[in-house]
Amino acid sequence: MSAISAPRTIEVAAHAGAQRPRLVAAPPAVRTRRYAVETTGREDVLVRVLGLLRRRGCRIVAVDFHEADRHRPGRFDVSVEPPPRTEHRIEAWLSGLVDVMGVTPD
Repeated sequence: MSAISAPRTIEVAAHAGAQRPRLVAAPPAVRTRRYAVETTGREDVLVRVLGLLRRRGCRIVAVDFHEADRHRPGRFDVSVEPPPRTEHRIEAWLSGLVDVMGVTPD
């Protein structure tokens, strides 16, 4: 679900005294992605995942953490706004981290 917007018109003062509106393209829409990450339950995996996402230029929007117990492994949901050039690689990067057992995009 992406938003397509028309170019905006911004009034800019012309140098020769003539007033002409200039079209400026809207910035690309950033799409929020949500991932469910299943972990081994070690305490440093959350910091490892969030550090990777920040280093790769993602803006972290929300994190919902559930500690491991005897009934199920640790897991957390993370919502990010990735840069368009890297958003298709995030799932593979997260899956390759130590103590990450699985990644599921929501």
